[in-house]
Amino acid sequence: MKILCKYKVALIKNAILELKTRLIFLGEFFNTVFETNNLKKNAEDFSDKNSRGTYVKRQLSEELEIMIICGLQENSCRQNFQWCFANQQWKNNRLIYSIRNQSLF
Repeated sequence: MKILCKYKVALIKNAILELKTRLIFLGEFFNTVFETNNLKKNAEDFSDKNSRGTYVKRQLSEELEIMIICGLQENSCRQNFQWCFANQQWKNNRLIYSIRNQSLF
């Protein structure tokens, strides 16, 4: 009985840690999204495919949705987030991010 109880406590602790990690990760998503959105407002043309980042214009809510889905698909936060965000093709190629020469964090 004690072993089962300790196992349940360990599961709960792991679940709390996982939740904290994901909340921190989502916080980083939102910060990155708002920074990206501000950059887009100040840039002359983010749809130029020859620039470092290729941004297809869309609403902020779509960006948040994409970033959250990318993050929740992966367990290892930053490296997998960068891979997912750089390589995710969303809604018939309306989203194309090429950030090989940039760092999100």
